Amino acid sequence: MQLKFTKIKITICLILISLLLLSCSKQSDKYVLLYTSDYAYGEDSSYLVSIDDSGKIQDMETVNGALYYNIIEHNDDFILNNGSKSVVINDNFESRESDFDCFKGYLEKGSYFIYNDSIVNIYNTGFDDEKYISLIEIDSSIVEVEGYVNNYVVHNENLFLLMSYYEDENDYSYKMVVIDLNKDKIISEIVLEELLGLQNIFGLKYDINNGNMIIFIESMYEVAIGDNQNKIISISLEDFSINDYNANTDISQGFNIIRNTFFKLEDDIYCFSREKELIKMHFNNEKVEFINTDIFLPNDFGTFPIINTDNNELHILENGSDKLVVKIDITNKIVHEPILIADNKYTRNLDVFSFIVIDYDSINE
Repeated sequence: MQLKFTKIKITICLILISLLLLSCSKQSDKYVLLYTSDYAYGEDSSYLVSIDDSGKIQDMETVNGALYYNIIEHNDDFILNNGSKSVVINDNFESRESDFDCFKGYLEKGSYFIYNDSIVNIYNTGFDDEKYISLIEIDSSIVEVEGYVNNYVVHNENLFLLMSYYEDENDYSYKMVVIDLNKDKIISEIVLEELLGLQNIFGLKYDINNGNMIIFIESMYEVAIGDNQNKIISISLEDFSINDYNANTDISQGFNIIRNTFFKLEDDIYCFSREKELIKMHFNNEKVEFINTDIFLPNDFGTFPIINTDNNELHILENGSDKLVVKIDITNKIVHEPILIADNKYTRNLDVFSFIVIDYDSINE
């Protein structure tokens, strides 16, 4: 009887250990990275790679083609899109591909969003009959717009596109194009004469102060000269009036800000300076302050970080020859030890423009 009871205890212990090992293995998958080439050579391959929290590769799925800049998470799938084809990969890393009838354009980093459970893609298509064209794909509908999309904001049920177009080769003109996302059509185009001739415009893809698009005008010079000074301006999404923000110019000079690092975490907006410091932006009526956080990227990180804010956590990826990822706790000002991502012969010469964080705690709830 005692022997039988001992066997039962051993069996139970083995089952518990197995479950524990399975649980640990499941939670070890930490990040999913998309490796791709920034040039199309012909028979290219890209790779969706899952790694654990030590940087070791867990799974890898080969994807035909290059120029995949985004991992789009939708309905428990990973969706890749390079303008020529769509690749859908499920949570078991099984994929299916579908070619488009024609090349739609380049789906640049961050040029998509989810609206009413549908993916809206903003393609940079290029020149067509001497006109520059962008395509807005809303569910299964395509809206063609003349010009290049410099920035976009979703406000209420409308998509606001800040677009540049060229009346002649020396002229930079700008307009705001408004698209009704429910009717899939352009409802207005407003020329923004105050922006005529400006270059190096980039902006926040967030609706600030309930109805304003914020854009930055970056000087080409390290020291602002005359009218070429760096500016932060707001464009009203109601009447399209333009106002200059009164900004802390010591930090907000464009050459000190990495233009593609703006992100929103909870209710705050941040960016990184070229000194690799995290900068907090505070908007108050017609004023904006750039606030030092005294939080810096690790020394091994360059000035073109790839940012992820899944689950209201900040993770930063260094896309250099050595790829590293670090988690930053802004509230407690903790910069965790960076994780070195394992290299392999397939991904060695490729870049990463997009990665996601796997939150198994929420999956298992």
